Amino acid sequence: MEQYSLSCDDWSHYAILPVLSVLVYWYRPQLLSLFILVLTVALFVNYNVLKNKDDVVVGVNAIGRLSKK
Repeated sequence: MEQYSLSCDDWSHYAILPVLSVLVYWYRPQLLSLFILVLTVALFVNYNVLKNKDDVVVGVNAIGRLSKK
C-alpha cells in the first residue's frame, strides 16, 4: 500500500494559492469566484481524505472487492 507523505499539518505547499488567485483575478475576474469555490472544495476533500485515510482505504478496498465479483 502506498504511503502518504503529506500530513494534515503540512500546508506550506499551499502558499502559492494567493498568488494563483491574484493571477486568476488579473486574467479573468469573472472566474475568481469559481476558482475560489473549486479550491475550497479541493482543500476540504484533501484534508478529510488525509485525516480519515484509513476509512478511505477500507472503503476503496470494499469497492474493489465488490467490483471483482
